[in-house]
Amino acid sequence: MVKAIISASWKEELMYKVNIISQIIFGSVPLLINIFLWKSIFFYRNGHSIGNYDYNNIVSYFILVYFIQQMTESRSLSVELGDDIQSGNLNSQLLKPISFVKMKFLYFFSKKISFSLLRLIPVILFFIISRLKLEINSRNLLLFIVAFIMAIIIQFIMGFILGVITFWFEENTAILDFFRNIALLLSGAIVPLSFFPNLFFRIVSFLPFQLTLYFPIEILLNNLDLMAIRNGLLLQLLWVIIIGVLAIFLWRKGRKKYSGYSM
Repeated sequence: MVKAIISASWKEELMYKVNIISQIIFGSVPLLINIFLWKSIFFYRNGHSIGNYDYNNIVSYFILVYFIQQMTESRSLSVELGDDIQSGNLNSQLLKPISFVKMKFLYFFSKKISFSLLRLIPVILFFIISRLKLEINSRNLLLFIVAFIMAIIIQFIMGFILGVITFWFEENTAILDFFRNIALLLSGAIVPLSFFPNLFFRIVSFLPFQLTLYFPIEILLNNLDLMAIRNGLLLQLLWVIIIGVLAIFLWRKGRKKYSGYSM
């Protein structure tokens, strides 16, 4: 059953490979704008660094933002789960001989990994074209992979929660839009979180959003020492437990409420 789910997700990705390629192309536009913007900023600053970031680091940062966002996006999961609940299709899925949550996670995770190499192509091209130097050691690469996998898990759980709330709210689009805007700011997708005032940065550092983007990138850019990385990984694990428990609680409550909207 597990192999069948992974195989099905890969086949679906292949069926919609044109959509994936278009997402990569059009998703590159904001990245290009960011690169030109920061190039202008550093030109007028005569190349002086901003905080811990020089031109090489800041452009590398936003290229990695582009890649990680592509790989961890979970809005589609929330929408799909919400549609299943509203349409009554959830009934048939609950009859399958595998845990519904486990099935969704395997499907989500395998879809993200299956085309990771394809999504890496524009990232590599941007690094080459921009003539950036990203010094990566084997230790930090391994720690980044661990943090990256944890980021995918956190994003899955948050996406699952936002889908499950459809048990109580027939329309969750506004909630998804609000959550996305908050996540963009607090994850470090707009600017590195270290650019914000110290108090704001310290508060945000304890939230799960930065653990899905800013934290893994900082590992790969060699901006964190081993103590900070260890604390970040432990914080990721803590948030997986907290929101995981919340997700299970809401799922069980929602299933009791659920009666099949299409029936």
